[in-house]
Amino acid sequence: MKEDQASYFESNDFLELLTCYENMVGGGASHYFDGIDISNIAEFYSSMDDDDKAMDAIQFGLSLHPEDTDILITKGQVLLRQGKSEESRAVADSIDDNDNRELLFLRGSIELFDGNTVLADKYFHLSVEADDHDPGLYADIIAIFTDYAQYDFAQTWLDEALALEPESKDFIEQQADLYFATQDYDKATQTYNLLIDDYPYDIYYWEQLVCIAYRQEKWSQVLDCFGYIEAIDPLYDSMNLIKAECLMETEAYTEAESVLHRTISEKGESGEALFLLGNTLSLQERHEEAITYITKAIGLNPDDKVMNVHLAGELYECGRYSEAAANLTTAFEAGIITAADTIRALIIPLLKEDNTRVIYEMLKALMDVSDIDDNEYGIFLPALTMCCWQMGYTDDFRKYFSKAYDRDSDGILKLFGVTDTNISKDEAVSLLMRVYDNDNKNVE
Repeated sequence: MKEDQASYFESNDFLELLTCYENMVGGGASHYFDGIDISNIAEFYSSMDDDDKAMDAIQFGLSLHPEDTDILITKGQVLLRQGKSEESRAVADSIDDNDNRELLFLRGSIELFDGNTVLADKYFHLSVEADDHDPGLYADIIAIFTDYAQYDFAQTWLDEALALEPESKDFIEQQADLYFATQDYDKATQTYNLLIDDYPYDIYYWEQLVCIAYRQEKWSQVLDCFGYIEAIDPLYDSMNLIKAECLMETEAYTEAESVLHRTISEKGESGEALFLLGNTLSLQERHEEAITYITKAIGLNPDDKVMNVHLAGELYECGRYSEAAANLTTAFEAGIITAADTIRALIIPLLKEDNTRVIYEMLKALMDVSDIDDNEYGIFLPALTMCCWQMGYTDDFRKYFSKAYDRDSDGILKLFGVTDTNISKDEAVSLLMRVYDNDNKNVE
């Protein structure tokens, strides 16, 4: 059904029909359209993700043919695509044509959307029986079960379809796609290669092999597939970001950089492309340039705090330690953490610069992450405690000193120069606060 429909949408007959309808809607001469014409026009708009135009066509069609089954079924399908299952069900219930295969398919789709998978399967069987086992209908049923991740049902229908037409390209392709969806990559690869034997110029199969090899981190295989794709279509650029990433993984940095510059030039700036370009430049030790592109990427993707961690690394490499800490603070506040060694490496130059406040803000944000692993990141409690003490943040000092004391009492006491290891936690806090107050009075 879907492939036949897609082919029809490309036909001259349909294009003339659509032009006639759009001219009329635009103020041209009125024209008569039967129910199936309007249904096809609405389905076309829906396939283009323009549900507003689809519903306008449906309303126009129903004004001409108030109870037309084809138009009503299309209305139900559009409503279901919009997630309005109750409204779609109401439309289906209003149709008095219970043996109609399209209506039965719609009812099955509604039940599947609502989670009633077994009932959906029953409606799909009734739909197939009503149309003498049409292959296109089988393909639609397999596709919708796959889309809803009901892979066992999809496989059952595929087995039946392949028993009827074992040489069908469409069903073999759906089998390959189902293997892909269930991550059975060996069988998927084998099946796509069988299809390529007969249809070597079908780029879709090569693209699927790219995706499989990419997920398996077989970078050279990915690039080999791109070689075949570009031999078929020298202007192909649909998966340039994957190609660039694989080139980076194989240390072909300058080629990756070229691909990314071309992609940005032709398709405009995107966060992903800019971020990859920044990383490519970083791998070439061109850190200042990397900062420019990663900063732009963050501007386009402000919610992606992982990028802040990468930007912090570039800023660190350029000796911009306070800025690096600020980016890590932003990431920590969003719950994104990085390796303890990275944080430690940054604290050392910040201490040399006497950037107590910057260290405090970064480590406090780190400690406030709800699921932080205290065993790994607890090593920073003493540094944070010292920052709180030096800045006179009494409440934070008490809070973090207590945690540091519970973790390693001897270590935190030694850090503050307290030699009495038998001193209690509260006594130590009181002592250190008196020392702080005295030191600040002397300064005044």
